[in-house]
Amino acid sequence: MKSFPITYNEPVIEQVLEHYTEHLGDDFQKYRNHVYRVFHYALYIVRKSEHMNSRIRGQIAYAAAFHAIGIWTDKTFDYLKPSIFAMQEYLQNYPDSKIIAGMIFWHHKRSAYVGKHQLLIESFRRADWIDVTKGIKTFGVPRDLMEEVTDVFPYHNFHMTLMKKSFQHILKHPFTPFPMFKS
Repeated sequence: MKSFPITYNEPVIEQVLEHYTEHLGDDFQKYRNHVYRVFHYALYIVRKSEHMNSRIRGQIAYAAAFHAIGIWTDKTFDYLKPSIFAMQEYLQNYPDSKIIAGMIFWHHKRSAYVGKHQLLIESFRRADWIDVTKGIKTFGVPRDLMEEVTDVFPYHNFHMTLMKKSFQHILKHPFTPFPMFKS
């Protein structure tokens, strides 16, 4: 897909991930690639609506960088609130932090998000589902774009890492196996 530029080095994402390098440890590259895949899919979905600008791009970049960071910072699979807390702590008094928090909080909603900031939150939710399902769900993102993005930002067994962390969580919390999913 030649008309959609691939960003190799988004400053916002790079700064956030550099800040959390120690927390991410050996999973740094896996998470970084996941962040960039979600970032690109969300950009594509929002861009289709013709509402893209630098402010929205920044909101998507911050949401992508922080959306699952709580898995590593708090060593938990119940990571939505820790991820939001990490974002709020990092972005102290940032005017768009409520929108970014919504994008993080609702990104595992099983059905479409309807409400305030719907375009951004729903686009981000769809982008994460595209990546988590390895493109089984496309939400209109062209397969050639997904292939191009995954060629640049390969999976590196990211899904296996998530499976291991899920299994560890299930063993510790059998009655709340997937606390991050929202109805």
